[in-house]
Amino acid sequence: MGTRSLDRILILFVAAGSSAAAIPGAGAAPLESFAFDRFLSGNSYGAEFLDPPTPECGGIPEDPPPAPPRSPTPTPFPYPELTTRTFNAGPQPISVLTGPELAKAFALVNQPSLVFDYQWTGCAQRSYRMSEMLAKAGIHCVQAFIQPQKGTMKTSSTRPIPGKSVDFEWNYHIAPLVYYRETPNAEPTLVALDPGMNPKLPTDYEYWESSLVRRMPRDESKARLGFPAYDYSLSLLSRFQYGENFHTQVPTGYSAETDAQVDVVLQRMKTDLIRIRDSK
Repeated sequence: MGTRSLDRILILFVAAGSSAAAIPGAGAAPLESFAFDRFLSGNSYGAEFLDPPTPECGGIPEDPPPAPPRSPTPTPFPYPELTTRTFNAGPQPISVLTGPELAKAFALVNQPSLVFDYQWTGCAQRSYRMSEMLAKAGIHCVQAFIQPQKGTMKTSSTRPIPGKSVDFEWNYHIAPLVYYRETPNAEPTLVALDPGMNPKLPTDYEYWESSLVRRMPRDESKARLGFPAYDYSLSLLSRFQYGENFHTQVPTGYSAETDAQVDVVLQRMKTDLIRIRDSK
């Protein structure tokens, strides 16, 4: 448990001169900013996770926790924000949402057009398009990119072909993140909007990460020596970065060229899924 708890430490600091809006009922103090040292580029992190996820819904339990409670005073638009560093893109804002706002955000991105049932590939295109959808609704997100240093993430699902379990191997996974604040004075919680893994609800970030790590190769020799058994890298990307080329390109906005590339892949996945299901 020591590795897990230390790995979760957040460095908290107050942004000098911050103009971020205050949460209603929290006074006039500016919102704090969180810097995630775990996500600095070029670093690899490993961790032990003691609660292996179930195979349902790509690692999320069949009966996920109940939806966050509704806030009696929804935050007015625009949403308050925290900031964090990202891979090559500098500090980026992340919106802090109430319960009803988070539910709306999840419904906004959980669209059939993103072909979440096609589980072989496509997370980079979905994450980019979801971040675009959120931005149009005034919600700022960042994207979490997770990748094993060796091997792949192995998983299975019945979503592509109902009634039949299909195995997959992912080289990496990526999804948008936002903050959820249960009450005006509560500490914000980082959550993943990833209908590809949980089609029912937003997922607590730590659980999202551990669900993916458990699918990576486990190094028993390191475990016997007391080192983390899983070796993987994490990067936070801005909402504009495309997972397919984020190491080489750092855009400052959404581009028509990338939109066209994403559309082509999504249409191909839709066509392939129809063909696969019709052949069964």
